[in-house]
Amino acid sequence: MSQLNELFEAIEQHDLERLANLLLHGADPNSIHSQWPGWCPLHLAIEELEFGGSIEALILLLRYNATIDQWDSTHSATPLLMALFRNQLEAVRTLLAAGADPNVVGDEGDSPLRWSVERDDLETVAMLLRCGADQTITAVFAVMWYTFIPPTPLRKGGSKSPPF
Repeated sequence: MSQLNELFEAIEQHDLERLANLLLHGADPNSIHSQWPGWCPLHLAIEELEFGGSIEALILLLRYNATIDQWDSTHSATPLLMALFRNQLEAVRTLLAAGADPNVVGDEGDSPLRWSVERDDLETVAMLLRCGADQTITAVFAVMWYTFIPPTPLRKGGSKSPPF
């Protein structure tokens, strides 16, 4: 079994001792798994929090220099975005405390602040602002929605019909 697969297996099995030993002996905390969804170990550690995994796995990876803002292979989420999307607030706190970029923007235009505001999560909004999140939220989807409105049909004679 490759060292990467062993690392992922230790995280999936919530085996902190094995994870620490693998990292101590040179397992790369920044390698991306070649199979879908193409996560790095930080992404997997965040997912495993939903299944009884420990925040200590995330902390161990960070202590062994896991790249905190590493994208998955499809460039859809960093660990911070994934933690926010999955409502893993302890992971969000840990990642921000370790220096995660609070202004990262996901593949669908969502920033951590925008996501937190839309969910009315004032605690996370305050935390993001304290960590340097840009206070401007751009309405990306309003522009995209508008582009899908069909053009106004022309009346006979070339004049446009009223927009209502």
